Amino acid sequence: MEARSCISRAVPGGAVASAALLAWCSVAQTPSLLDLSFDPRRGANNDVFAIALQPDGKILVAGQFGTFDGTNRSRIARLNPDGSLDLSFDPGSGANGDVYAVAVQADGRVLLAGNFTAVNGITSQYLARLQTNGAMDTAFAAAVSTSINNELRCLAVQPDGRVIIGGRFTKVAGQTRGRIARLNADGTLDTSFGTSAGADNNVRCLLLQADGRILIGGTFTTYNGVARSRLARLNPDGSLDASFDPGSGADDQVRAIAEAPDGRLYIGGDFEVYNGTNRSAIARLFPNGGLDLSFDQGDPDGDTVRAIAVQADGRVWIGGQFSQAGGLACANLARLNPDGSADTSFAPLPAADDEVFALIFQPDGRVLASGKFDSIDGLSRRRVVRLLPDNRAVAFEVVTGSLTVAEDVGTAQVAVRRRGWQGGTNTVEATTADDTALAGEDYTDTTRTLTFLPLEMVKTLDVPILNDLVSEGSEWFRVRLSNPGPGATLGAMTNCVVVITDNDFGFYFTASSRLVLEQAGTVGFVVHRGTDPVGTTTVDYAAVDGTARNGSDFLLQPGTLTFLPGQTQQTIVVTLLTDAELEGPESFQLVLSNPSPGSFLGNPASLTVTIEDHDSEFFIAYAPPGREPDGWPQCDVCRRGRMTLPATVRVRTSDGTATANLDYVPVDHVLEFAPGEQCKAVVVRVLNDGLAEGDETFNLSLSEPTGQAVLIAPSHAIIPIYDNDAGVQFTETNLFVGELGGSVVLVVRRGDDGQTTESVRFSTVAGTALPGQDFIAVSGVLHLPPGGSNTITIPLLYDCALEPEETFNVVLSEPSPGISLGAATNARVTIIDTERGGSVDLSFNAAPVPPHSPITVSALAWRPGGPIWLGNMYGLWPIEPDGTVGTNHLRVPMPVTAAVALPDGKVLAGLVGCVPSSAYADPVVRLNPDGGPDPEFAPCLACGEVVALAGLADGKFVASGTLSFCTGPARTLARFFADGALDLGFTAPPELRAPSVLAAQTDQKLLAGWVDGPPTLLRLLTNGAVDPGFHPVLGYASPTGNDAGLRSLLLQPDGKIVISGHFQFVNDVPRRRLARLNPDGSVDLNFDPGAGLNASAAALARQPDGKIILAGRFTSVDGVACNQLARLNPDGSLDRSFDVGAGPNGTVDQVLVLPDGQIMVAGAFDQFGGVPRETLVRLNGGAAPTRLTAIARRAGAVTELQLEGARCHRYVVEASADLRLWVPLSTNQPVAGQILLRDTHAGPQRFYRARALEP
Repeated sequence: MEARSCISRAVPGGAVASAALLAWCSVAQTPSLLDLSFDPRRGANNDVFAIALQPDGKILVAGQFGTFDGTNRSRIARLNPDGSLDLSFDPGSGANGDVYAVAVQADGRVLLAGNFTAVNGITSQYLARLQTNGAMDTAFAAAVSTSINNELRCLAVQPDGRVIIGGRFTKVAGQTRGRIARLNADGTLDTSFGTSAGADNNVRCLLLQADGRILIGGTFTTYNGVARSRLARLNPDGSLDASFDPGSGADDQVRAIAEAPDGRLYIGGDFEVYNGTNRSAIARLFPNGGLDLSFDQGDPDGDTVRAIAVQADGRVWIGGQFSQAGGLACANLARLNPDGSADTSFAPLPAADDEVFALIFQPDGRVLASGKFDSIDGLSRRRVVRLLPDNRAVAFEVVTGSLTVAEDVGTAQVAVRRRGWQGGTNTVEATTADDTALAGEDYTDTTRTLTFLPLEMVKTLDVPILNDLVSEGSEWFRVRLSNPGPGATLGAMTNCVVVITDNDFGFYFTASSRLVLEQAGTVGFVVHRGTDPVGTTTVDYAAVDGTARNGSDFLLQPGTLTFLPGQTQQTIVVTLLTDAELEGPESFQLVLSNPSPGSFLGNPASLTVTIEDHDSEFFIAYAPPGREPDGWPQCDVCRRGRMTLPATVRVRTSDGTATANLDYVPVDHVLEFAPGEQCKAVVVRVLNDGLAEGDETFNLSLSEPTGQAVLIAPSHAIIPIYDNDAGVQFTETNLFVGELGGSVVLVVRRGDDGQTTESVRFSTVAGTALPGQDFIAVSGVLHLPPGGSNTITIPLLYDCALEPEETFNVVLSEPSPGISLGAATNARVTIIDTERGGSVDLSFNAAPVPPHSPITVSALAWRPGGPIWLGNMYGLWPIEPDGTVGTNHLRVPMPVTAAVALPDGKVLAGLVGCVPSSAYADPVVRLNPDGGPDPEFAPCLACGEVVALAGLADGKFVASGTLSFCTGPARTLARFFADGALDLGFTAPPELRAPSVLAAQTDQKLLAGWVDGPPTLLRLLTNGAVDPGFHPVLGYASPTGNDAGLRSLLLQPDGKIVISGHFQFVNDVPRRRLARLNPDGSVDLNFDPGAGLNASAAALARQPDGKIILAGRFTSVDGVACNQLARLNPDGSLDRSFDVGAGPNGTVDQVLVLPDGQIMVAGAFDQFGGVPRETLVRLNGGAAPTRLTAIARRAGAVTELQLEGARCHRYVVEASADLRLWVPLSTNQPVAGQILLRDTHAGPQRFYRARALEP
């Protein structure tokens, strides 16, 4: 294996030398484990999660990337054996989500598994199969379609072609499959592989053994109800293999499984303990699941092992995220001996610079690795690399081919590294050699034998650099390696060029000439000391007369500048003499001489000083802007100085963005100034062109002064012309309209001062919304009277698809000659699918509440028939159904922390503090339905703080916080009667902190949780005592879990409790920040949110259909991007039909669901999905529910029925006399959401029902 390395040298002065002059290359054996015959070039632009090898040596890579070697390859690509991209394999637009696993079938077709829903635009949810050329296998896609209900993490192909899949799913083809299933070769479900309940949590990896049994690893803790912590083995039929018993198993997830030739097993992951024995991140097991104690790699420093590959000789490759393994420092990639110790011959240092996700062996023993890394062994290998299985060769080389040091650095350190095997002792000799730098003058000649002991990889040769006081420019010498031994060779780079930059420049002026004014008085001239400031040095200075004379034009005595240690600058001060005589420019020289011993003169060592003398100075004193239509800006040109002579100056205009004779009348003339005259006016006429051009500018400049006058700044002015013509433009450029709106109307206004009717052309331009599908394309000519407006109407088309927001544009062009276009000539129309859950309800736009800017919303409450009550730090505000703010409201100078809408229409509010001697003298207040204070409510509380409120079915309520009463002790939690009197029948434990979350059950028991402190959710009995039978344990994976608090909870009608907070486990069941509890506090295993939330939900709400709305500061749910809002199905899985698009541009704090399914969302935002909405937005819940209503019974046994349902859905309406035999009346599709039916029948009774058919 050869490696070529070139070394280039910097040329003094910054020039770049050609390779022929200053570069040399060497070729040598490279002892690295890197296989340099495999070069992926630019590689993948994002993570590679999986690799698969074809029989022909080609390599499949899959992951998160969008390009490979600069070519578009979305998440799947095939490489040639040399690492180059195989262009014959083209998956088109690729997968639309991450691919976590890839496998090759015997016929060469390729299976993909991951978090995608389509490949190359063809639906095939979470699993797809490609042809050998990368094209989609459409028959397989049709079979898979949407049959799998959640993502896949792993897969394996059996010899008979059937496919085993594992992941987060719970259903396949409508049948329950607990995160592991088997499909037939055509993609249909193999029903002979029955998993019953299967795994109770995610399956991350699987291994198919030769006898057909299947090992699975992941985050699960049971399989088919039998305890199997993170590892299990299944029989070929999917049942649990009881002969494989891991005991208590792993204490955290298993990410990788590998089998050794002798049948023993390796597992890797995040665990620290296996079956009660410390085994951090990797363990070896006997075939029956027992721990093999003879393999112990110690405690690695890192997070996880993600990949394992076992060599035929028993050595084990591991990849992941760690910094040491087996007692050896390494980075993310290592090889272990059969006993778990580090294999020191494995040294691709500095190893992988980021995580390794996958490892596989080629038939020739070479190893393919992929991951997140950019380089391995210091060589660029972006996300995929191939390594050699063994190389005990050793080679020495310098770390860098060139090194630049300053002359005063003291010592140059040249690093030498040993590449290859690090297990022995080796030596190499490093020697300096002259080039332009000479030993003894510029550096000290140095020769040293560097000895590398076992595991030593880098040593340095220290070369003393000599600092002299000679100005000589940059020089360089070399350090060469020689005499490697024993058994070592020289590598690619054996020479290092050390460049010494000079720091000696002598005494010098900043410039060689300078202009000064006679009137300046005194002027300083800086002299620089360009040598090392290590001692005291001196230099003489003097003035040499020219046309300017010392004593009559200036004063300067010869002198000496003394530079003390550390000083690098001194100043020569010259006094300029003024007189009444106009003499013109005169000059003299400043000269440096006689530097002290050891110093020298630099360049320039002399300076020509020119003294400028004049009678006056011209400048532009005032240049105001011009304005259409009749602007006459008057500019003042002035002079200053003696002004004893007559003088002239030329004034002229020039175009900027304004054009002469179109926008202004140009000026070009000479101003004449009499002796003593100081200022003159220059007037420029602005022309009114009637065109909307925006503000423009022209220039006013002075030149050609006479009469011993000069120009000074400002002698040039940029003068704006403010346009008064707005032109023809849209009145609104960002419009939002519902898909069912029928049409959208745009207003075009003319803003010029013309007097005739003019015209402009308009046309629609497709965007993501398409003409003929989403809108009807229109174009034409719009006529506009003087100062008037006109409208453009664009019909909208309804389709049956649930879609994200789509846009098209309307543009103005080709104005008639008498007008021009304004700024707003391109309007964007956004079509919102109002039947898509999560889209903005455009019919509701709440008026802003104080402070009329985005702010945190602390409370949101509502009862049917009343307003929505919104609380913030300024008060409690009623929002009427039309979005207006009610006239009566609670406005107090303290924050509202909680609100509860009561059944009688009144509302309770909790405050921080109170207003003494007012209607709000208590921290709990009650408002009447009209918003005024309820005088019958008197809780008799002193000023305090209310944290949370909860209303009870019998009219009582509960408050938590800092509660001080008129009589009796203070409490943190209290129950009150409806009139505000304290209920003494409820006494919470005195040590109880004030709960931050409260909810009342129908049996009057109270659920209480805390955001901060120890993780706690309690239930209090009706007397206030803690319910001993209810004690769910919330916690983190860490032993303490002190920060695992509760943010929100939701009581379901069936008594189950949805909770969200900073926890990862509930009762030892993995539940990341979201869980549902049974009424007894146990975890509801039928509610599985998968990977959960990446931040807790601040608010929860339940829809009538059992779906749950989450709101908070999270950005992903079950690994899917969600901007602070999401909807879950009743089983906890993510409802992907709910899509808020871009969502809020701020934070979301509160959410509630209205009876019609619409969703109110409040928070600190002023836009939602790009639609302007401040603080409060109403979202569409989705397609309308099905309703069948008997409108009237007519004479002659005729019943009129009204069916309401979702557009594009077909329904059958059936009738029955006995609820057993049903007769269809009609099968139809609602138009505008409803159908009217007539049923003629006889008989005393008649029952009707409506059923939705497939769309």
